[in-house]
Amino acid sequence: MGSRTATNEKAAAWVQKNGKQASQGTFTDAAAFGEIVFNCTHGVDSLAALILPTPIILKTKFLLILPMLFDFSKGMPPSLSVCNTDSLGEQIQRAFPEVKVVQTH
Repeated sequence: MGSRTATNEKAAAWVQKNGKQASQGTFTDAAAFGEIVFNCTHGVDSLAALILPTPIILKTKFLLILPMLFDFSKGMPPSLSVCNTDSLGEQIQRAFPEVKVVQTH
């Protein structure tokens, strides 16, 4: 489980709940560790979160994107942060052309 800090309380609770095979660290630690990297961030924050691990680490990985694409910045009802002529997967693929990007919904 990766987060901005290696000592994230929610990640520590997840590790404790999931036993010996679970571990936590920074986004860079998690990306370096796994063969498959899951990006489960809020859609508007996905690119910023993926810049934290160095792109060279992501280069050899499969990146599965499971974003929450609702934008609540203008209140309710929410709008989609990316839609119609582009997708978050396309934006990430342009930013990281050597990464194998798979977008899910």
